[in-house]
Amino acid sequence: MPESRRKRRIPQLRHTDTRGIGWHVSYRDPKTGTPKKQRFGMVSKSEAVRAYEAWLAAWLQDDQETAASIRPGHSAKVAARTKRAEQAAVRTEVKAEPGSLVHVASGLFKYDESRVRDPNQARAAGTIAPRAMLNRRKEIKDFLAFINERHGRGASARLRVSDLEMGDVEEYNRELVGKGFSAASVNGRIQAVKRLIDRSGRPEYGQQVLGWNWDSLDRTPGRAAERRELPTLKQLKALVEAA
Repeated sequence: MPESRRKRRIPQLRHTDTRGIGWHVSYRDPKTGTPKKQRFGMVSKSEAVRAYEAWLAAWLQDDQETAASIRPGHSAKVAARTKRAEQAAVRTEVKAEPGSLVHVASGLFKYDESRVRDPNQARAAGTIAPRAMLNRRKEIKDFLAFINERHGRGASARLRVSDLEMGDVEEYNRELVGKGFSAASVNGRIQAVKRLIDRSGRPEYGQQVLGWNWDSLDRTPGRAAERRELPTLKQLKALVEAA
């Protein structure tokens, strides 16, 4: 079909939690046909929509240079790097107090490490995959970073699990939703907080208990999963022929 008559496909704004990509657009280079991805990052949906609209306007005008420069996630990445540096400084300067969130998290990390199975090993009850262990660790660290931001520098090394308030968890839930996380990701991260709380009940952490009922939490659901369309028979045949 001649280029002038071919209907141009409009790239759609998408979101994924994989590798921290966040909001993005997948498209093909108009000159080479090479698949590309324009990342907007882990920003709010409203920010992503504004950036997407600006990107699309430039892309439709074949202004690739302008389109490539639209990255609302850049400032967020700089802020994230600064926050990580500050958190690293806190870890070196502040010693975790017994029974604190950091103390309990450290024990939970060691326990998860002891349950990791070999990549070539079959699944067994009580074991977890290496990737799952890394994901669990990141979920806990993200919550500790939230507590430090909410209650002040080094708060997670001072506050005990029993000091957590219902409002802390509910606000964390709302922040995750505001960042555009999917419902499954939000639920997984809240369950990570519950694992931390449950772990604090062990004797070495002072057998801590919450002063409120976990089941009374007001949950805010995350973004609904996008509907995935399976390839048509014609598309499958084309893929087979091209292989």
